[in-house]
Parts: sequence; structure tokens; C-alpha cells
Amino acid sequence: MTFRNSMGFIGYVNMTALMISIAIAILVTILYAIYYALRPCNRIKKLGDLGLFLGDPQLKGVYRERQITRLAKLRRIGELPPVYPNGWYCIAESDEIKPKCIKEVTIFGNNLFNIDLDNTNPLVRHTWDGKWAPQTGENAHVSVMHLDQYMTIAGFRIPLTDSHLRAEQHGPGIVHMLFDFGILGRGVVLQHVTPQEPLQQLVRFKLYSTVPRWFAKFFLISEANQFERDIWVWSNKKYIKSPILVRNDGPIQKHRRWYSQFYKENSPRLLPNGELSNRPKSVYDW
Repeated sequence: MTFRNSMGFIGYVNMTALMISIAIAILVTILYAIYYALRPCNRIKKLGDLGLFLGDPQLKGVYRERQITRLAKLRRIGELPPVYPNGWYCIAESDEIKPKCIKEVTIFGNNLFNIDLDNTNPLVRHTWDGKWAPQTGENAHVSVMHLDQYMTIAGFRIPLTDSHLRAEQHGPGIVHMLFDFGILGRGVVLQHVTPQEPLQQLVRFKLYSTVPRWFAKFFLISEANQFERDIWVWSNKKYIKSPILVRNDGPIQKHRRWYSQFYKENSPRLLPNGELSNRPKSVYDW
């Protein structure tokens, strides 16, 4: 098919390609309609969609939800029975828990984590072995961790995935991580943690290596991303004097006993009013 536009140029339209495109679009639309009609119905209502009417509020999204939650807590509801009856409750459905995935569940005012471990023979496996031990004598302020890891696919070791780590922690603020990447080279990461305020620290990472520059950048960014994920945990951490530990917690109790040597009776503590006890008056008081 040919046509002439207003500028006098002749254009060509491939009718076969046009008809195929239209047919594909119609087919995709029909398939989506069939999927939408046959899939299980899952109708979800958010808190505040029902039971409370605010007219036509100016607040939208998360701000509206916060206002609804606040109003629900302020309303007079009389004398309540116990808020958490004893019994069995549904915390998740089977289709919500994916294999090898962790699902956060909120129940009874606490956050729980549910994990499905039925898939015990994955195609890709990350194998690692580590150990940690404090030093003695003049080096009692030092602890050393060894970590060896590699990856396999269908039981075969993947090349260039082997690495060996020796991490030396010198007191609470200095860590030297020595890496051996085999034929790719070696490297050392210097991690410095400097307390600035209560519950606020400045953390620096610096990498020196003989590995290719592209791999060094990839490794340092990966290390930073893992550290950033830990910050989400620390930001919601609750300090318990004698926590309950399980077998899979590893040598965390030994590490806490080793770390306790860096605290003294007159070490500053954060008071409930936000101030510090035993605040040093000058650098000579440290």
C-alpha cells in the first residue's frame, strides 16, 4: 500500500506487518481477559477504607491512613476485654510463602518472620564455612574471623567464585579484611567506625587490591550494599540484657563477652531524657 503525504513524499505501509501487530494486540487482550476472569479472587481493603467516613478528605495516601489510625485510637470505645485472646490464628497462607523466601508477619504487636525451607536441593548453592575466635595475651583486644566461600550450579563449582577472608577486628572501631580471590588477585578492606553521637556512627570503607579495577568496584559496592542492609536491622534493634539465643546464632555470646572489655563502669550511658551520664569535660577525661 502506498500513500502521498502533504509534502509530496510517497510512503509505504506493510499491510502484513500491520495486520500481524493488530492480531497480536487483540490476542494479548483476550488472554489477559481470560486470565483475569479465571484467576482466584483476592479482594483487599486497607485500614480506613471501611468503618470510618471523613467526607472528601484533603489528605491522600499514607497521610490519610495515619490520620484515620489516629482518629480510631482517640475515639471512645469503653472498657475493653483483653486485646489478644488465647488461641490459634492464621499468620500467613501457603501461596504467600515462596520457597526459600522470608515473609514478615505482624501479629500481637510483634514482627515475626516465616520461612519455607521445603526446597532442600536448589540448583544454585552458596557454600561457605567460617569461624571466629578472640586472641589472647597482648592481643586480647583483637579478634579474628576466617571465611571461605564458593558457589556451585548443579553440583559443579562455578569458576572465579572462590574467595578466602581473614578479618581482624582491632577494638571496636578498626577492622582489616584481607581477601584472596585466587587468580583474580588479593585485596584488603579497611573499615573504620567512628562514634559521633549516641546511636550514630560514621563508617568508612577503603579498598586496596591487585584485582582488576572493574572487579574492585563491583566488590566494594557489594560490600557497601550488604552493610546498608544491616543498618535496617540496627535501626529497629532492641537492646535486651540477657537475650534468648538459639543454636544457629553461632558464637554471638562469645563475641559479646569479648566486646564487653571495651566498656568500663564510668563509660557514658544514654539516659531516658536523651542526655549522657559521665559526659567527659575534655579530651583528658577519656
